[in-house]
Amino acid sequence: MPRFVFSLEAALEKRRRIERERQLVVAKLERTRVDLDERVRAVQGRLTQERNDMRSLLGPGGAGIGRVVVSSVRLQATAGLHGLAELRALAIELAGVMKRLESARAQLTAAAVARKAVEKLRQQQLERWKAEESRRESAELDDLTLMRFGRVEDTLEGAAT
Repeated sequence: MPRFVFSLEAALEKRRRIERERQLVVAKLERTRVDLDERVRAVQGRLTQERNDMRSLLGPGGAGIGRVVVSSVRLQATAGLHGLAELRALAIELAGVMKRLESARAQLTAAAVARKAVEKLRQQQLERWKAEESRRESAELDDLTLMRFGRVEDTLEGAAT
């Protein structure tokens, strides 16, 4: 039985490989984005806690009735500023990752479209090949039927004489 051979199989494999590579890039960037999101949430939580600590230091009953310990307030303020600086740096890094992720997703989409185009071409060629095989088989069956009919006629003519 004849076998279908797609002439662009190498191109299809290359496009599949490119798409897999793009998927890996997107997955790595997505993992980086998730990690950065978690770090941002952690810093935000820390900043919230530091604000609460600052309120307790400055509020009534903080360090004693009517007394504020300036060194504690200064340390708390410095920690808050460091947290804000860290949050800004993470936000910038996250924005860069999001930009790269958007670009990688666009490249992945383009790779998937390219692969699907070649797969569609393969499917069309396969359908044409199957139709041609079916036509050949029908032609062979017709030939066999005609040959058999010719033998039957020859047999009948020989018997009649």
